[in-house]
Amino acid sequence: MTIVRNTFIGVFTKIAVLSVLFINSLLVIKILGPKWQGVYFMITVTNGLLLNFLNLGMNVSNTTFLAKDRLSFGRVNSNALVLALGSGVFSIFLYLVFYPFLQGIFFKSIDAGYMLMGISLLPFSMYEIMWTSMMVGLNEIPLIYKYQVIKNTAFLLLNIVALLFLGLGFYGAFYSWVFITIASSSVLVYLGHRRERLKLQFYPALFKETLSFGIKNYWGNIATNIWRRFDVYIITIFSGLTAVGYYSFAVTIRDVVWQLVEPVYNATFAKITSIGKKESADLTSSVTRHVALNATIVSGAFMIAGYLAIKFVVGNSYEPSLLPLFILLLGSPGVGITMVLSIYLIGQLNKPGLVSLFAWINAVINVVLCLLLIPRFGIVGAALSSMGMCVIGTLLVLLVFKKFSGYGIKDTILLRAEDLTSYYDIFRKIKVRMADLKRQRTMT
Repeated sequence: MTIVRNTFIGVFTKIAVLSVLFINSLLVIKILGPKWQGVYFMITVTNGLLLNFLNLGMNVSNTTFLAKDRLSFGRVNSNALVLALGSGVFSIFLYLVFYPFLQGIFFKSIDAGYMLMGISLLPFSMYEIMWTSMMVGLNEIPLIYKYQVIKNTAFLLLNIVALLFLGLGFYGAFYSWVFITIASSSVLVYLGHRRERLKLQFYPALFKETLSFGIKNYWGNIATNIWRRFDVYIITIFSGLTAVGYYSFAVTIRDVVWQLVEPVYNATFAKITSIGKKESADLTSSVTRHVALNATIVSGAFMIAGYLAIKFVVGNSYEPSLLPLFILLLGSPGVGITMVLSIYLIGQLNKPGLVSLFAWINAVINVVLCLLLIPRFGIVGAALSSMGMCVIGTLLVLLVFKKFSGYGIKDTILLRAEDLTSYYDIFRKIKVRMADLKRQRTMT
């Protein structure tokens, strides 16, 4: 019941968080217009790309080892902060060394000062990822969602002031992002310190232990970020920043659908990792079936939402985003399925290297398709590349899960009759709870 409770808390909280984030994104997209939205998106995407390249897989190690009670939170937290600071210095060094190449190829229409400032935020972004992974390992799911609600609401309010009341355009959106990134990460450092007194100290033995596990997944993490963001940089070269702005609208909505799987991942990771192999396979298959159904429904709903957003919110100038959006959403359920199955492969079978291999297969497929399709079809080609990669990658993971668990593809993704009873039980309990609340209000 803990999994069901945490999942529903997570899903409803995540819907609230993503609703705020979605409104915020639409506000920025509408005010900036395609070209400046392209600039803003490239800066924030580059920050996220470096974040995932330089975390060395420590987020996966933190979650897995803390879930198994193998590590001390205080020491893990200290090492996370040291890694965040070190990665920030290293990323600035990399940018300055490769500045002529990067500005000449990918960032030629973006002011170097803004790009450097975006990269300098990496320590703050890095610590947020590390903190979240530690809280997942400790099963502090409600705390994560509470933080996300507060952060994203504050971000929206900042953008409302900067963009609607002050009319600052790109500069308002950019500096709102800078402020909220620094402020929210600082709060997380304080929360970690409250949990266990922070000593800014590096623990080499702990680092070696977590690195040896995390590095197996790290290479897959790099591959995942290649197939997630490679298309944006190729679009920049062949189609320019305005096309990136169009594509960012589609990607923003697609990413919202992907993030809706996160509560399920967070709520089930510790359980799937810690129970017996057979029981873990049963649970993984059951969760995957529910994710496949709901991700398909949500993807369809967001196709409609994206169309309505262009017609009535951001404006017809973003109509070129519509077809790429539909194509991207067709492949989205596969990502949710793969996320759930990866918990079993990483946490239960201790095979992060296998998940990394799949990620690299996806990356190669995506890179080849992008290079073939984007020069000819632009952002539609980018969306087709992503969808094709999602379909092939999902089939590969399903086949491997079948080998280790005995569950066939049909048994893993298609809902069974008995699965429907769980929905009935949940709605029945909600109905009873609502009746209890109504009765209590009547009595008072």
